[in-house]
Amino acid sequence: MTPFGPSCPWYQDLQRFGPANVKWCEERVCGWINEPANTWSNLLYLALGAWIIRHAAKRSSSAGKAFGVIVIVMGGLSFLYHASNNFLTQCLDFTGMFMMVFFVLATNARRLGWPRRGLAAQYFAALVLGTLALWPLNAAGVPIQLSVAVAGVLIAASEAVARARTEDRGPMGAFFAALATLLAAETCSALDYKRFHCDPTNHWLQGHAAWHILSACAMPMIYLYYADRFDGAWAPEVSAEGRPTRA
Repeated sequence: MTPFGPSCPWYQDLQRFGPANVKWCEERVCGWINEPANTWSNLLYLALGAWIIRHAAKRSSSAGKAFGVIVIVMGGLSFLYHASNNFLTQCLDFTGMFMMVFFVLATNARRLGWPRRGLAAQYFAALVLGTLALWPLNAAGVPIQLSVAVAGVLIAASEAVARARTEDRGPMGAFFAALATLLAAETCSALDYKRFHCDPTNHWLQGHAAWHILSACAMPMIYLYYADRFDGAWAPEVSAEGRPTRA
């Protein structure tokens, strides 16, 4: 394949927005998809997001359908990033991941008594601020990947606190399965970054592509664990007169 260079799509965007803060093992090729394995592997998010939406629709769960849409958007933004490889689209990739982790964190906050009123506005404010913070963090040399790792730790911690302080004692099989799958995904991504068994010319499967596949598989597990919790967290509060209050 032709190497990525000045005559290729996305090259001018690379000059305008700068490079991503990470170079994965897969070599970049000249085309609208310049990391084929790392790009096409994101399609699994779209398929599994559609499954989540279908499952949630059968339950008449608006919050569940919203989570399915988030998974699809997350996969789409990651697809865009790996197709183009510049810092702007990398930040959009992080926006997609923030959409998912902040949705779960907001759900756990509600389980711990956080008021429903204003929750959606706070969610979107956190999403915008989290994305904007990537620029100064990157300029300061801070690995922006740490932001998602911190969010993952916060999810695990808030889940533990929610179970300790509430009457929620449901089975945790899906939660632990998702956690194990995400840890395996992170391991694959880390090995890719460290160039463990790195073959840059393999445009079918890469360690970071395995991260996409495994983390996509974790999304239905997260949904199945949180399905009822999503409904309880995002359902409108009811006034003393029995009328839903505004979020």
